[in-house]
Amino acid sequence: MNNVAELRRASRAVDDASQFALVLAATDMISAERGPANVAMDPLGPTSSEALAKLAATRAETDRRLAAAQVSTLRTSVFDAVIHRLAEGRAKVDAVSAKPPEERPGAMIAEAIQAMFAAADEAAALRIEYGRRLLRHAPEVGAEVLLQAEASALREQAGRLGSYAVMTLTGGLPMQAAIVSVTRTQDKITYLWQNLSAFAHNHGDDPSIREALARVETDYFGRSLPMAMEVFAEPSLRGSAAEFTRRYVPGLTASTDLKERLGALTLRKIEKAREAAIAATFASAGVTLAVVLALLWLGLTFRRRLFLPLISVREEILSLSVGGLGNPPSRAKAGPEVDEMFAGLAVLRDELRRKQVLERERRRTNQHLKLLAETDSLTGLLNRRAAAEQAPGVIEAARQAGQPLGAILLDIDHFKTVNDVYGHAGGDAVLKRVAAVLTSLARPGDLVVRYGGEEFLVLAPGLDAAATADLAERMRLRLAAGQGDRASIPDVTGSFGVAAHRTQSDRDWEALVARADAALYRAKRLGRNRVCTDTSKPEGVRRTMRQRA
Repeated sequence: MNNVAELRRASRAVDDASQFALVLAATDMISAERGPANVAMDPLGPTSSEALAKLAATRAETDRRLAAAQVSTLRTSVFDAVIHRLAEGRAKVDAVSAKPPEERPGAMIAEAIQAMFAAADEAAALRIEYGRRLLRHAPEVGAEVLLQAEASALREQAGRLGSYAVMTLTGGLPMQAAIVSVTRTQDKITYLWQNLSAFAHNHGDDPSIREALARVETDYFGRSLPMAMEVFAEPSLRGSAAEFTRRYVPGLTASTDLKERLGALTLRKIEKAREAAIAATFASAGVTLAVVLALLWLGLTFRRRLFLPLISVREEILSLSVGGLGNPPSRAKAGPEVDEMFAGLAVLRDELRRKQVLERERRRTNQHLKLLAETDSLTGLLNRRAAAEQAPGVIEAARQAGQPLGAILLDIDHFKTVNDVYGHAGGDAVLKRVAAVLTSLARPGDLVVRYGGEEFLVLAPGLDAAATADLAERMRLRLAAGQGDRASIPDVTGSFGVAAHRTQSDRDWEALVARADAALYRAKRLGRNRVCTDTSKPEGVRRTMRQRA
């Protein structure tokens, strides 16, 4: 029965993998639709018939892929929110493109782009839901599924960065909003690319995966990303959104290609697991048939053979049926027929032992994949995904115990300069050192997380706002103290944001982190290398040493 259940699970996993691929394809098309939409809204010239035709063709392809995903999942209602948001975004795009170029204000273009962002966010929720569904039936491909989702997310964030550049070129994105939005999007792109680079090389046994990774490196990070950075470097610059989009968008196809190749790799692994399950089912049926035949043979020879050996055979079969795989006690010689029966049972016992060993190996592999999916490979800390799973439990435990909960969000100061001067090896060394400092000062039971890029998060159960700020200050001092004569690791400082969870309010951990994030940005604005709380006033900011130059 276990083999039959495994076969059913593998077959369901194949269906889920196909559904997941269709949902990802629809999600990517919603992201891709922003490119021709941005061209159609360009305020520097009338919208050409060619641009409108391109937008219509892209929308038709998006609708086709959404319809295919709906049909495959048999749950059309879950797509209603996506379709509704997409219709709202398209209506705003059409309202802009229908106006003469001189009547297309930047704010109106930005509003239309933001509406298309909302449709992409709804689609991303579907991507997460169907990824989790696939993992329930195929945990052995957890790494590949995670990489597929992150490749799709990389396509969305890279496209979103290009749209921010369009908003900047058209004057629809205020300076302060541009800094925050672009910085956060860059951090997400960096985090996703770090994960893809590390895990895809480890798990991508297909050479095409490495080839796709190289294309992302050259096409997007080598060509498209610098185009966007040039726009953000000159925020007063005004230019053609259409021309920028035509040059920027081709670099995004590499991440889509990477996602599709990872999807093909995932499907191959699941198909291989199904083939193994089919083989195991037939093998199990053969073994079962052999046991049945052996029992029939015993029944036919019972009258002609000795009674005690038959009792021994019965006891061994009962032992095997309840999982007893130990060697049977020694027995006296019997007739050749009974001896052959015992030999057959020994073969069956060995086969069941081998199956048991394989099952243990599968469980260990699944546990290892789960650890990889929850651990940051560079620092060994929990990653953001693991924090999202564990943090709600930490908050609930603190609430039930009537205890406060502190949150510390750290961002390494001038980390880009470290990478520029010391290279990525120096940057990696700094990240490891920061992780070591936080871990050395954290208490047992504290949750220490690499939250993304050069950001780290500490959740400290039992600490109120003052105690959490004291802990953050100790961490800041330890980090700012440097390495002494160890010149191989650059010295850095950090900016810390602190917030405290109150027992009867804001049970959502993301709201707690958001308050710590706001405090962190205050620390950045006030000059870095300091601790700010979410209730801090400028004159109350904690700082005991001068910021390094």
